[in-house]
This record gives sequence, structure tokens and C-alpha cells, in this order.
Amino acid sequence: DAHHVLSKMSVRNAVKREDRDEAMWDARNGVPICRIGHGFVTTGTITIPRDWLPPSVWAFAGAYDITWLLEKAYSTGDWSSQDGQV
Repeated sequence: DAHHVLSKMSVRNAVKREDRDEAMWDARNGVPICRIGHGFVTTGTITIPRDWLPPSVWAFAGAYDITWLLEKAYSTGDWSSQDGQV
């Protein structure tokens, strides 16, 4: 499944009005996740560690000046520090 790394709602609220439509569907804000894992990530049961985000996601955030949103939404660490492991 395709997963928005930053939710469409958070992008919509953080990006300038003139860039919103383009930013909300920018493919660089996506990562592939298996169907089961996608459900866990979407509900917040597990989080993707910041170190695992691909460079394209950081390029996306930089292009719209919202790297702070990535840093806020994704913690540092690895999967072993997750409470709910899959």
C-alpha cells in the first residue's frame, strides 16, 4: 500500500495555500508499506523511525519548508524501541 508519510491533513495545514494541492499529492511524501503494516502505522500502533524515512521524503519536506513537521511526527530510534512490535 502507498502511505502518506505526512498526512494530507497535516500537509494541508502546514503548506502555503498556493502549494497545497500539489503538496498533498506529491509522490515524494509516500512510502510503500505492506497492507497489515499500513494499518498499524495509520492507527499509530507503531511508528516508522525517522532514520528509515527515504531521502525523497526529506526532499519533499524541504521543498515545502516543513521539515519541522517530519521531525515532530517521527521519533528517532529503531523498531526495537517500539512498544507494539510487529
